[in-house]
Amino acid sequence: MSTSDYGSSQSPAGSRRDVRDRVTDLSSLPDHATVGIVCDVYEARLVYQLRYRVYVHEQGKHPSGVDRERGELIDSLDPWSHLWYARDREAIVGTIAQTIIGPEFDLSRLPSALELDAFPRSVRCPLGFSSRFAIAPDHRSTWVLPSLARHAYVHGRQLGAKFDFMATNPGLVRLFERLGYIRYTASAIHTRDAGLLIPMVLPATDHEHLRNTRSACLSAAAGFDPEPEWGMWLRATHPIIGVYYSADVRCEQSGEILGRRLGLPANIASELSALSFVHRFPAGSWLRRDRDRVTCTFVSMDGRLNAAQIDDSGAAASSRAPDGIAFSRVAIWCETDALVLCVPDTAVARLQRRYPEHSDRLQGLLKPRSSSDGVPERIVR
Repeated sequence: MSTSDYGSSQSPAGSRRDVRDRVTDLSSLPDHATVGIVCDVYEARLVYQLRYRVYVHEQGKHPSGVDRERGELIDSLDPWSHLWYARDREAIVGTIAQTIIGPEFDLSRLPSALELDAFPRSVRCPLGFSSRFAIAPDHRSTWVLPSLARHAYVHGRQLGAKFDFMATNPGLVRLFERLGYIRYTASAIHTRDAGLLIPMVLPATDHEHLRNTRSACLSAAAGFDPEPEWGMWLRATHPIIGVYYSADVRCEQSGEILGRRLGLPANIASELSALSFVHRFPAGSWLRRDRDRVTCTFVSMDGRLNAAQIDDSGAAASSRAPDGIAFSRVAIWCETDALVLCVPDTAVARLQRRYPEHSDRLQGLLKPRSSSDGVPERIVR
């Protein structure tokens, strides 16, 4: 399907108007802002160009589909997707691709780690998949993300979707949890293009869950009947959700580990732990490969991580990270099944601003530090 097909077979104009009418009454946009679905080649190219600026220029990634001459990034899923955009006056400042996965959709186009074959899908009850999320730097933490999320949510619910899936880098897990997405599997995705990605799912019909997470989609959900049984089914069939989100001693344990390693007061270590998350990875999972762009520090709470130092010639010398701490400038993988504390760089930076007197100790998670006990220099990120 070419870009000229947008707005015809992919998204009828009536459907777009219906979504806009239902969301506009429930959410506020600046007077000069609009949210919609790409319907012509010109809009599609603006979306591709925003992706290019964010993924290639800003993040330094080299995904397939890059057209450097045009400054565009086209994704292989685009022909099967609705491309949403957020426009501020004449500029497109945000985008997300929404793929509707019906019974005829070829699941081999998506990562097997999403485990989509375990979820029921039909013509009346498809699945959703959100990808290629990009927001212009000067429009982050504004109306753009909530508005895109609400519009895509309404569109998916109108088509009968009960769940929406995505995969994000560890540094953004907490951001999407605030939208209502949850981690539901121990599987992980690692690609040369994107590095480590964590599968997540939005139980779209579980309004109580959206309320508890204060999701931006909650106001849009008010236009639909709740179906909490789907949320119950999800938790019953994916019990690891309870490992990730049930209240227990893990937060206290991870706070103690961070406090001991960095010499932080208990209250600051506890705050850092609360801004982080614990994820289970199966043996053999790659957390970091050489030259990955990594946004987290990884600390094993249970199980063993292994590290391989990559020198300039490309040779690798294997060494085990002591005490479950992974060290940066190396490739990192799980030697055994491991429960890993993932500490986003953004969490460290936030606490550095709040507690400048402890900035140097917090910086120990991000930059080299001296060691006299044989511990490698840098905690792996």
